[in-house]
Amino acid sequence: MINTSFVVAGAILLILVVFVAKRVLVKPIRSFSTRIVDKSPERTVTYAGVFVPITLYYVVVDEGFKVKVREPIYRLLNPGDEITVFEYSDGSYRLG
Repeated sequence: MINTSFVVAGAILLILVVFVAKRVLVKPIRSFSTRIVDKSPERTVTYAGVFVPITLYYVVVDEGFKVKVREPIYRLLNPGDEITVFEYSDGSYRLG
């Protein structure tokens, strides 16, 4: 009989492998310079045994894309600042 803890550990390992593989296989397609139009933090929750509130930080650029940034960078950026954005093969945009 399989122990429940092994099943849970296997599921967590599978999720980690998929996450890491996705990060490794994603390649940058292009980069472009643009200006920040707006900043928008979004509050959401994630479930990790209990519901944990988190805040995601985005800047909106001239082209209308939302670029996810880390909190310390978010605090430094202001509308009108010029930044370099990288577009990735999975459709995401990240600060360069």
